[in-house]
Amino acid sequence: MPDEAKDNMHLNGAGKFPGKNFPKISFVIPCLNSEKKLEICLKSIAKQIYPKELIEIIVVDGGSTDGTVSVAKKYDPIIINNPERYQEPGKALGFEKTSGEYVFFVDSDNELADDSWIINMIQPFLDYPEVECVFASCKYKNDMSPVNKYISIFADPFSYFVFKGANITVNTENDFKEFYKIITSNKNYIIYEFNIKNFPVLALTQGTALKKTFVRKKEYQNDDILPVIQIIESGAKFAYVKNTATYHFSAERFSEYIDKLHWRIKNSIHKKFSDSGIASRENFISPNRKNRMYLFIPYALSIIFPFFDSLKQFLKLRETTVFYHIYTSFMIAILIIKEYFIKILGIKKTIGDYGR
Repeated sequence: MPDEAKDNMHLNGAGKFPGKNFPKISFVIPCLNSEKKLEICLKSIAKQIYPKELIEIIVVDGGSTDGTVSVAKKYDPIIINNPERYQEPGKALGFEKTSGEYVFFVDSDNELADDSWIINMIQPFLDYPEVECVFASCKYKNDMSPVNKYISIFADPFSYFVFKGANITVNTENDFKEFYKIITSNKNYIIYEFNIKNFPVLALTQGTALKKTFVRKKEYQNDDILPVIQIIESGAKFAYVKNTATYHFSAERFSEYIDKLHWRIKNSIHKKFSDSGIASRENFISPNRKNRMYLFIPYALSIIFPFFDSLKQFLKLRETTVFYHIYTSFMIAILIIKEYFIKILGIKKTIGDYGR
């Protein structure tokens, strides 16, 4: 690594970064027909100011039929076949194969926001041995599609309403300060102590990092939030990194986004995967949050309450895409009602790949 790059690490990193013994880190990227988005993700990793020989990329492919694997090969990753196709088993499989000291879970539609992303993200691990998980917010930039901006602000209508203030969005830093105990804070990151009663909607995605020593419970293999709950139960600490972020290019059109949310609804109601999704976390959801789950339908159909939430975000961010929240909330409520009627009528539902 050139000396000037090492100097940049000191200048751009989160505080004092050791000049020797850089830890090896691994990225786990699950893919399925991700040709159109994967290259942006891999380019953002390739441009990192970090010793290239200490960056391991593991692409876990679920049987792509497009050019996903060809795109991946340009960046010299380890490519692993995922016979179960779906993301969560792929992440668990990829984690087993990593050799880095710290493991980052990045989706194929993610982009690391800056070239010091790795440095900023590993600094809390190095400063505080009791930290087991590090994460950053999901932010948006001007050239993103309206739907991706909306996702960065609200996550999704259901989560926004039920888990208010506990989602990983552009507002994470301010929201979390109201809900969770801060152990320590500096200009670069905040160390939190979370609790099970109000666990954050933090998942093994969008760049969330774990220590390689983490042992995931077998029954938690198919859900990306249950491992975080497992860490909370252990009493370990979490670090939120303030001076970087991840961009999430989830969908280019609202119809594509609605299809993804519809898949989650179908899975939750018809339980294709009973060990994933919100149904798998039911035992950890507080009575207050369960009540809000039942109240989501009247909230969404009212139109007026989603409007007020949109207006609140607009006054904070001055971003007009927040008003899509009215339409999106209404559509999700209708789809939930539809799927419950299908279940009540005993109609068997076929659930395809995610977003289909």
